[in-house]
Amino acid sequence: MTKRNLLPFLVFGVLWGVLLRHLSVHWQLNPQYSFGWLVPFLEAVLFFQAWQERPAPGAAAGNASVLMGFFALLLFPTWVVAQPNPDWRLVSWALGVEVLALSLGAIYLAGGRRWVRQFAFPVCFILTAIPWPTGLEILLIQNLMHAVAWATV
Repeated sequence: MTKRNLLPFLVFGVLWGVLLRHLSVHWQLNPQYSFGWLVPFLEAVLFFQAWQERPAPGAAAGNASVLMGFFALLLFPTWVVAQPNPDWRLVSWALGVEVLALSLGAIYLAGGRRWVRQFAFPVCFILTAIPWPTGLEILLIQNLMHAVAWATV
C-alpha cells in the first residue's frame, strides 16, 4: 500500500477516533449507554462482512465533494464547542452526523450509490451508541420504562 492510498485511512481513522473518544465520556459515566463500548467492535464486524459482499464499484454522479467540504468545515466549530461541553448531547449528535456524512461521502466517491447502500448500515450503526437528547430520552425511553414496570407489576 502506497502512502497515497494510506492517507484516506489515516484521515478517517483520526475522525472516527475523535468521535469515539468524545462518546467514551458518555459510555463511561452513564450506565444506560455503557453498551457503547461494544458498538465500534460490532460496527467493524458488520463493515468487514459488508466488504466481503460488496458490489462492483459504480460511478459517483453529482458533486459529493462540495457536500463533504461543507461537513468538513462544520467539524472545527463542533469540536471547539465540544471541548468545554463534553456531556452536551446535541454536540455528540452533531459530531456523529458530521463524521458519518464525511464517511458516507468518501464511500460514495469510491464506489458510487451501490457502495453507499452496501455500507450505510455498518457505518451508521454508531448512531445506536450516541446518547439521545435529554428531552427526547425522557419522553420516550423513561415513559416506556415506566409502562413496562407498571405492566410487570
